[in-house]
Amino acid sequence: MTDWSTVVYTKQGLALLAKLVAGSTLTLTQINSGAGMVPESDLQDLTAVVDPKQQLLKYPIIINANQQVEIPMLLKNTGVTVEYTAHQIGVHALDPDNGDILFFIAQDGTGEDVPTEAASPMFSVSFTFLSQFGNASQITMQMAPKDELTYKMAVDLFAPIGHIDETIAGEAGAHGFRYKDESLERYDKTTGKW
Repeated sequence: MTDWSTVVYTKQGLALLAKLVAGSTLTLTQINSGAGMVPESDLQDLTAVVDPKQQLLKYPIIINANQQVEIPMLLKNTGVTVEYTAHQIGVHALDPDNGDILFFIAQDGTGEDVPTEAASPMFSVSFTFLSQFGNASQITMQMAPKDELTYKMAVDLFAPIGHIDETIAGEAGAHGFRYKDESLERYDKTTGKW
């Protein structure tokens, strides 16, 4: 099982962190999966994932009750015609002086197997990375606990029931989630919107 325990800010990412601590805004630009790997000591020098495969869906950054920055994302197999193993997840951000940069990268030797769309329609895996900003010497990044129910998990869990599409992923959006227009949406109780 992939735990993405190796998460490293790149050199460009560390430079951006200093700007964030000084008051700049964090704007994520893209998130990519990669099938390649490098020695852990080389991760900080990367400017892109190795052997890029696809972009992940990115969601708005959240500041949680512990003042941690949550960076949620979703890996889907839409358009994947050749199965691959994602060994890297690279998160890009906008540096006010240097443009689009690889902010941080996660790497895992086991990786996440991504099947073709034909072999496993609607496959998806969600990730949330947590970061603590503050004093530049005390910046941390880690993978959040896997506590979100993805569509694939729900299908695996409820397939024997036979009515998964109506109860979990139907248009009505039971359980606060709905799958619409190729994306998983979460219902926000405070705003009453998807």
